[in-house]
Amino acid sequence: MKMVEPLKMVMPITKQEMDEAVRRTKRGAKGHANPSGINPLDLRVLVKPDAAADKIGSIFIPDQERERRGMAECRATLVAVGQNAFSEIVGPKPEPGQRVLIAKYAGIVTKGDDGEEYRLCNDADICAVLG
Repeated sequence: MKMVEPLKMVMPITKQEMDEAVRRTKRGAKGHANPSGINPLDLRVLVKPDAAADKIGSIFIPDQERERRGMAECRATLVAVGQNAFSEIVGPKPEPGQRVLIAKYAGIVTKGDDGEEYRLCNDADICAVLG
């Protein structure tokens, strides 16, 4: 009868290497930070819409109206991109960190790990890259 050796626990990487790997996954393709903790899949993109104005002139906007205007806001910053997003585009593709114009009421609104509101939408909802 053969003796079987007990299994040995082997830690393939150190804690520092693990932390660095986690940091790398939270960054975009060009090293842009993604503090939201949300990583879009496939054809999805994550954008952070511009904040809606609190007042127009000297008139304060009610919270309900501000929420509606915030959802209709079309300018945003591209935060993260799914692995297949913009694969059908010929030419330069939008990258994380760029300012973009998005379709009104596009995508779903979600809160990130940092407490900020983001929109998760399809790559086709990105209408233009702002210069």
